[in-house]
Amino acid sequence: MDQPLFLPLLIALSTLGIGSQSLASELQTVKFQVDNMTYSMCPYTVKKALKKIDGIEKG
Repeated sequence: MDQPLFLPLLIALSTLGIGSQSLASELQTVKFQVDNMTYSMCPYTVKKALKKIDGIEKG
């Protein structure tokens, strides 16, 4: 590998790793209690709607 490119490439790759670690530390788990879901499709409908929201990984 060309020596002048090695150091900037190494710095760029290490910065990417730091960024992904800081994003992982910002993840949160939130639980909701929804009362009066009387139909069997209610939980499915709520989960489907939650998954459409940006930033939601699981519904």
